[in-house]
Amino acid sequence: MKMTFESWCEKNYYKLRERLSLQGLFDEDAYQDAYLSILSRVRKGEQILCYDKHITNAYQAYRKKHISEGFVYVRPDELLFTLLPDNAPLPFEPVKEKPSFAWLIYDIKQFVRRNNPTMDVIVWEAKNIHRQSITDISGFTGLKYREIREINNNINTRICNRFANAYKKKMSV
Repeated sequence: MKMTFESWCEKNYYKLRERLSLQGLFDEDAYQDAYLSILSRVRKGEQILCYDKHITNAYQAYRKKHISEGFVYVRPDELLFTLLPDNAPLPFEPVKEKPSFAWLIYDIKQFVRRNNPTMDVIVWEAKNIHRQSITDISGFTGLKYREIREINNNINTRICNRFANAYKKKMSV
């Protein structure tokens, strides 16, 4: 007779905790979230054959989620606000925002797509955006290495000629 998920977790809790803590500090909240998510799936009638694998994968996913949320939310202590008066100088230099180049990337992609044949665009995007190797590009396009390099270099030269001034203007702001 197969053991229920609740009794399996109860029986194996300390073993799981020990094994999962080898990956770093054990996150009880992540474990509880993983337990509850699998329990709800089991109660909905989903057949789970390997509880160990499912609880481990769910725990790791929730642990990553909790870690990333920890960097988003800042909960300063009340003492911080009582110690720093409003007119106090900052104990650090404010960080200047780096300029966003999203507009430039979008414009470059549009320029390449409008001014080049489809095969050249595919080659350029595979090399420069998707970071494929020339060997991989040659494999799926059937082009020779030399042809791929020529296409890439020609498009990059036209991009530099067209967008060099826009980049310099943005950097001077």
